[in-house]
Amino acid sequence: MGPVNALKICYAKYGNFNGRACRTEFFWFQVLWLLLLSGCAAVDILLITYAWPPVFTPVFLTITLLPYLSVCVRRFHDFNMSTTLAVISALTCPPGMILCAFIPGTEHENDFGPDPRPGIRLENIHPIYSKLS
Repeated sequence: MGPVNALKICYAKYGNFNGRACRTEFFWFQVLWLLLLSGCAAVDILLITYAWPPVFTPVFLTITLLPYLSVCVRRFHDFNMSTTLAVISALTCPPGMILCAFIPGTEHENDFGPDPRPGIRLENIHPIYSKLS
């Protein structure tokens, strides 16, 4: 999944706190979110020198809060962790959430739904791998 696809999926599911989000979807959303947030902050810093109040960063954060929280909750569901923990983590340390993109989720179905990427597992690539587990 590429960055454009991940962004489309996250905004299509912007109010959906059910299910699971795969690592690539979460990673690309977080990277693009941090880049856009940095760009908005840079523009606001430039405008402050001309006595403008910061406008772009608060507007960006308001627009992206719900999609950001929903993808964080769905990613924590992939770890089989609760929604409360995901919201607390997402609101207290947004840049630290990028680490969740490198931790693999639970394989197979868990309490929050089926695996978001079932076709990537080794046992689906070659039959010999299913005998190893």
